[in-house]
Amino acid sequence: MKNLIPIPAKLADFCREFEDGLANSFLQPQVEKKLSLDEQQLVLSLRSNLEKFLRTVNSVVECAMDDRRESLSAVDIEDEKQKITEKNLQLIQKGPMKAPLLLCVDDSEFVRTLMRAILGSTYRIVFAFNGVHALELLEKYKPDLIISDMLMPEMNGDELLKRVRSHLLHSRIPYVLLTGKDSATQRVQLLEGGANDYITKPFDGAELLARIGVQLKLVSQERRLREDLLAARAIQQNLLPSRRQILNGVSLDALFQPADELSGDFYDYAANGNWIYIYIADVMAHGTAAAQVTYLIKSLLTEQLLHFSREPLLPVIMANVADRFAAFKLDFSVGLQIARLNPTTRELQYCASNAPSPILIQDESVTEVKVETGPVIYAPSHRPNQNFPVATVQLKGGNQFYMLTDGCYEFMLDGTERVYGTRRLSDLIFENSQLDSKIWDEQMLGRLKKEFGKDQFPDDITLLRISLPG
Repeated sequence: MKNLIPIPAKLADFCREFEDGLANSFLQPQVEKKLSLDEQQLVLSLRSNLEKFLRTVNSVVECAMDDRRESLSAVDIEDEKQKITEKNLQLIQKGPMKAPLLLCVDDSEFVRTLMRAILGSTYRIVFAFNGVHALELLEKYKPDLIISDMLMPEMNGDELLKRVRSHLLHSRIPYVLLTGKDSATQRVQLLEGGANDYITKPFDGAELLARIGVQLKLVSQERRLREDLLAARAIQQNLLPSRRQILNGVSLDALFQPADELSGDFYDYAANGNWIYIYIADVMAHGTAAAQVTYLIKSLLTEQLLHFSREPLLPVIMANVADRFAAFKLDFSVGLQIARLNPTTRELQYCASNAPSPILIQDESVTEVKVETGPVIYAPSHRPNQNFPVATVQLKGGNQFYMLTDGCYEFMLDGTERVYGTRRLSDLIFENSQLDSKIWDEQMLGRLKKEFGKDQFPDDITLLRISLPG
């Protein structure tokens, strides 16, 4: 496709010089020889004047492009896309090795040439003619950043932005839009639509480089943070006990689903004397700080359950943990529930602070066990030697006892403003109570996701199933 946009012959020759790298010397610093101070000032002056000239030419070309976009035939567009695709094979090998890869999307040959002149010595670059072409190249090149014009045939820049943001693999790619309009309303619309940044045309080369550099630096920082979070998540998961295990003939199963990379929930089991101790801690927050608090609670409970005494009483454990936690003066509240079960006598004792009622399946029926809970574990309102009531349940063979956090039921039903609630959760637990341990947690989680309509819940979910042999 030649002469889509009629431009003066000398300007066409000038563009070809850019393609051959002749004019590039004015836009990029020279390293082959040292320049005198006068020579450096001359080069800077030439470079500044050239960029001003190019911005003016860009405005003229854009006006011509606006007049011709609607008249382009499908054949013209496909020819141009093919030409750019073939040229990308050469460009990808010319950029600095290991430099970030940019996908520049613009139907103006002049703008693409200018982009290459400004960015080519710093980044690897591939080009696309329009949004449709860009989507074809995304899978092949997996760019580190996208720069896109707004007005293009077939698919505009804002539509391309929507497609990129809705794509599972590419949604995090930084997206910079080039726009000829500079109204506050449009800037807000672009940013709210998912653009990371925008540049008004005609643009300044130094500004373009600076804005791209900032976005790539943010991506690098986000990547490192995500890697750290994933490593912390792996550590947290490894600190949890197996989700399926048997202690002294009692089957213990766990459903554990964090709302974020790091969970504010934590659970564990421990055998001490004739008793099996089971607990859930629910920090009323999310993220890294909440996860750190769960580690502290775990260490405090480990002290109480394994090191201080044989078969400790639940109120003593709760009071000691509350006292020790308050000494750290952290502004976090913790919901803590502990049960201990004697497999021989089948007596279960339960003690809780700011926790949902447990659920019991007995005699082919499901009921919420109404228990009096103790005060919330929270340093600013803490009083020493607080009282934590104990509830006792006499279990039978085949009975099941469930401990849970409020994330299991405090979410909205899909497409409604109704809360899922404890009644529906109790019915679901009863319906799936006979499932084998190997599939119980996955089946329960799948049903909860179906009710919520999404994979990511607003709060951490922890549900423990304690099953006595029949």
